[in-house]
Amino acid sequence: MTCLTNNWQANRQKDIAKNFLDRSAFQWFDKNYAVFGQWYQNGVNNNLRDALITKYITIAMKNKWQIEYHNICQGSTETVDAYTARFRKAISKAKIGNLLPAQMQVMDFVAGL
Repeated sequence: MTCLTNNWQANRQKDIAKNFLDRSAFQWFDKNYAVFGQWYQNGVNNNLRDALITKYITIAMKNKWQIEYHNICQGSTETVDAYTARFRKAISKAKIGNLLPAQMQVMDFVAGL
């Protein structure tokens, strides 16, 4: 979204992203710079975004995100819009959105209201 707002061209996005990496991730990025074609393009194998996820996301983190998704509930003072945003983020992080039929996602969402 930031890329669209700031009109960052696809060929600059990976160079902009490097400014947000910590020391070890930056060193890894710098060493492998030529491998990355772009930040992200659907259906392409040399995306920096995908490489970062593969390198730095652990199984423990994935498990944690799936547990958070399965336990998500709307807070007593939370608006539906805020809950919806948290739900979408949780399902996206858990990487199960494409594995669950849309009907199940709706049922999980409603159950958390």
